[in-house]
Amino acid sequence: MTEPHRFTSIINCLTRIARQIVRQTSSYSEGQIYVLPLLMSVLPGIDLNDFQKITVTLEFLDTILKLITCVDCSSAVHTRTDLTEIIREKISDFLSGSFLSPKVRRLVAGLIRALVKGNPIETLKCFLPKTCESIESIMNHADTSGLLIDHKGDIELNWYLILFAEFLRARGDTLLIYKQMIMSVFHRCIYLIHKDSYEAVASAAKHLLKSLSHVYPMEYQLTVENLDEPFINFLPIRAWGQAADFDHLQIQFHIPNIDEIDFACEFVETFIYFELRLLNEKCLKISNNERLRSLTFIHHIAIGCFRMVPHIDSEKLSNLISSVVSCDSKYQAQYSIYPKEPKFQENLRMRLLIDIGKLIGKSSMNE
Repeated sequence: MTEPHRFTSIINCLTRIARQIVRQTSSYSEGQIYVLPLLMSVLPGIDLNDFQKITVTLEFLDTILKLITCVDCSSAVHTRTDLTEIIREKISDFLSGSFLSPKVRRLVAGLIRALVKGNPIETLKCFLPKTCESIESIMNHADTSGLLIDHKGDIELNWYLILFAEFLRARGDTLLIYKQMIMSVFHRCIYLIHKDSYEAVASAAKHLLKSLSHVYPMEYQLTVENLDEPFINFLPIRAWGQAADFDHLQIQFHIPNIDEIDFACEFVETFIYFELRLLNEKCLKISNNERLRSLTFIHHIAIGCFRMVPHIDSEKLSNLISSVVSCDSKYQAQYSIYPKEPKFQENLRMRLLIDIGKLIGKSSMNE
C-alpha cells in the first residue's frame, strides 16, 4: 500500500475480495479487523492528478461501504450514553456557523442528506427551525442592505439556503408540520437574483415537491434484522457482507397522502403562475438575471410536480414531430398512485408549452 507503483493493482485485488474481507466466517474471521485500517490507508489514493488511481480508490470505497452497515455500535461495550445532546449541539453549531467553500459545501450537504434519510423526524426537529430562523433574520435586513438586487449575494444566506434545500429531501409526511415555515422562506427568498441563491431556492422547490408527491422507499437497508434492538441480541458487524434474502426484505414505500398532495398542489399554484405572469407581462423589461431566475424556478417546479400532471391530450400535438416510431402510445395506465386526484387550474404541461413557446418567440424577435 505504501509503494505507489503497486497501489493500483493492490486496490484492484482488494476490491475483488471485498466481500471475503468483511464477512465473518469460520474459515476466516480476522478480515473485519482490517476494514477500518484499509479505509484509512486508501485515502491517499484520492489524487486528482492521477485519474486511474482515484478511480480504483473510489471503486474500492464504494464496494466496501455497500457491504457493511454503518451503525454506531459504541453502546455494545457499555460506553456512556449521555453525549447525545452535546453531539446535537456541536453539529448544530457547526452547521449554523460554517460558511464553507463550494466544494466542501457539497460534501457537508451529502452528510445532511444521510441524516435526513436516516432519521427525518429528529433531524428536521433539531435543524430546520433554526435554519429557517436564520434565513428570515438575514432577509429582514434585505431591503436596507440591497440584498435582493445584489448580484454578489451573501455567503451566509447562500449557506443556509443550501441547508434548507437539503432538509426538504426528508419524507413528505415529516415536512407537513413545517408547512407554514417552509412557505414563508419561499415567499421571502423567491426574488433573490444572485445565481447561487436562486439555484438553491429552486433546488429546494424541486426537493419539496418530490418528497411530497413521489413514491420511494423509506428504508434502503438490505438487512432484515432490527438495528435498533439491543446489541446483546444482534451485532450489526455479524451481517457484513451477507447476501440479502429478497423475499423477506419487507420494503416500506412512501405513498403520498391527501395532505401531502394538497400541499404540493398549493405550492405549485402559488408560485408557478406568478412566475409565468411575470414572464408573459415583463419578459423584455426585466434583466437577463431576473429572467434566468424565473426560468430556473419554473424548470425545477416542473421537474418536481410533473409526475402529478397528466400527459397532454391534444390533436394539435399528434403530428408535431415526424418520427418513424410513434412518440405516443394507445396504451395508457388507467390507475393512480394517489389517494385523491391532484387538481390544478389546468394542464401545466400545456400551459408551459404555450407560455415558454411565446417567450422563445419574443426573445428571437427581439434579437
